[in-house]
Amino acid sequence: MASCDTSLMQPLADYELERLAAEGGPASKAALALAELRALRARDEQVFAYQLGDLIVVIPEPTSEERMRLLLAYEASKHMKGR
Repeated sequence: MASCDTSLMQPLADYELERLAAEGGPASKAALALAELRALRARDEQVFAYQLGDLIVVIPEPTSEERMRLLLAYEASKHMKGR
């Protein structure tokens, strides 16, 4: 089985996402993720923001298997960019 750095995916607290969005401006990744987070929570969906390398993802609490899939997909996408 492939291995990857599990420290690449960290929970991102709401206040930290808000700070990043304020610093980055309305078109930043953080601002877009914050808008998505708020929209989903307005529909009573239990979602959270995670920092995944240089990405921010908004998803429900992932299982360990889902976390590994996200990490592997992220690692694979980095290799695809280099081609």
